[in-house]
Amino acid sequence: RSLQLLDMMSNEALQVALMALNSCLAVASRRSQWQLACLLGLGALRPYGDVVTFNSLMNSKSRWPASMQIFEELRWQGLVPDAVSHTATFTMTDMTDMTDGTADHWPMALQNFQRLQDSGIAQDVVSCSASINLCRVANLWPLALEIFDAMLRARTEPNLISYNSLISCCETGLQWERACWILHATHAMPAMRADVVTYSAVLSCCEKSSQWQLALHTWKLLQGGASANLISYNSAISACGKGLQWQLALHFFQHLEGSRLSPDTISYNAVISSQKWQMALQLFEEMSPLAVVSVVTLGALLSTCEAQWTIALELLEAALRGLSPNVVIFNAAISSCEKASEWPAALAIFGMMRESNVEADVITYNALMSSCEKGLQWQLAMHLFSLVPQPTAISYNAVISACARVGDQWWMALRWLERMSQQQVLPTVISYNAAMSACEKSLQWQMVLRLLQQMSVVDLSPDEISFNVAVSSVRRVCIDLM
Repeated sequence: RSLQLLDMMSNEALQVALMALNSCLAVASRRSQWQLACLLGLGALRPYGDVVTFNSLMNSKSRWPASMQIFEELRWQGLVPDAVSHTATFTMTDMTDMTDGTADHWPMALQNFQRLQDSGIAQDVVSCSASINLCRVANLWPLALEIFDAMLRARTEPNLISYNSLISCCETGLQWERACWILHATHAMPAMRADVVTYSAVLSCCEKSSQWQLALHTWKLLQGGASANLISYNSAISACGKGLQWQLALHFFQHLEGSRLSPDTISYNAVISSQKWQMALQLFEEMSPLAVVSVVTLGALLSTCEAQWTIALELLEAALRGLSPNVVIFNAAISSCEKASEWPAALAIFGMMRESNVEADVITYNALMSSCEKGLQWQLAMHLFSLVPQPTAISYNAVISACARVGDQWWMALRWLERMSQQQVLPTVISYNAAMSACEKSLQWQMVLRLLQQMSVVDLSPDEISFNVAVSSVRRVCIDLM
């Protein structure tokens, strides 16, 4: 209707009334018809536009960079941005598709937020909520808390959007205690009623912080105040999985299947990774057609296989026919072979990895060396070590342990322990235990005791294995002397 009136005015050669233009822009903005808003607004911005015109046009845009251009045009025209102008740049930061490269623009939006703070313009609940949400995008949760405190000091009453945005900020900062406090704060306000977004954000925060007990408590509160959505279920399943509560994770998944909702790929990924390999395989085979098998799904399944290396190999071969496995997938398959002491299979997977042009990382080589150590292939372990780009303590421990498996390579184990210090890689208790074990097998009891003493020099506390190796070494010498 507003557009028809504007068209009639144009036909009568009337000057475009700014109020009518702004009205049309507002309608287009509410309906997300940003192309129409541009058609109406761009021609009138320079001769007729005021701050309201610019604000309406910015709010109609679905792409953040264009909104920023309009914001700069507003300033270039000599107009003074108000709180709505600044807020438009904050909301656009969140509305944009963060996969198109615009995620890098949040610092500029943060700069606009600072301008708003410095301008002295009174902020309403909308601008404050947008500012808090900007902090979520930028992972600046402490600043979000400061903004929220400033709201309370200015007697700007937060609404549910403010609280939900603040909880999401706590989620990115793993501030689960604050998130739970905020949830309980909403319960203490008669006029405030937490919705499913509130509960889902708290559940997600508990999941990311591995607080499965609090996730269960939040779930009970959710059941008394709102209807769970798919995000709520997925967060609860994942929280229980991370807490090694596989029965609870399966319970939530089965409850999800019996609800009006349908499990998606994330649901299956979460429940599969929480189960033992038998149940994980069953869930994988029963995946809903609505859920897409992804690389993450395959990784979750492989992580449950443990020593079931034949199953891991079959899954990997099947994946190579339909997916493009990444380094995480190959590492999980190699790790399964390592746990089963199947070093030839681990090397075979390493060959498949190279054929697929997937670059190995330090985790790959560590698992390969560990499998060679268990297979008494100490020379092969040393060769693999030479390929490691940046060896870690785990890398050194694997090759020292490989030397310890062979009775006459105690001197080689000591050389690797010494090299570890030379390369400024801090030895661990496992490093010393492996070197001591190598010396103990070769009846080098004096060296065993020397290494035990050296541990205290490098601020390491010997554990039960350390003392057992030392006692065994001395006992063997005493028996030989008798």
